[in-house]
Amino acid sequence: MSALTSGCHPRISDCFLRKHLGRLWLFRNVTERIQAEHKSQAAYEEVERLAIVDPLTGIANRRRFEECLDGEWRRAIREQHRFRWCSLK
Repeated sequence: MSALTSGCHPRISDCFLRKHLGRLWLFRNVTERIQAEHKSQAAYEEVERLAIVDPLTGIANRRRFEECLDGEWRRAIREQHRFRWCSLK
C-alpha cells in the first residue's frame, strides 16, 4: 500500500491505484540480442552462398544449376511455354 492510500479502505485504495496511477511499462535493452541475430543471419547467408558457388572458380555449382533448372521448368509449365535447353561440352 502506498503513502497516498494509507488508512483507506482496501477497495478504495485498489480503485485509486488503478484509476490514478495508470500502467507500469517495463523496457529491456535488446541491442545485443538483435546484433547476435544479425550476425547469425549473415553467417547463414554466407553458408548458403558457399553451398552454391564453387570456391575455386567462383561460378555456380551443380546444386545451383539444378535449382535454376527446376524453377525454369516449373515456370514453363505454369505459363504453358515450351522449355528448351542447350548443353555444351
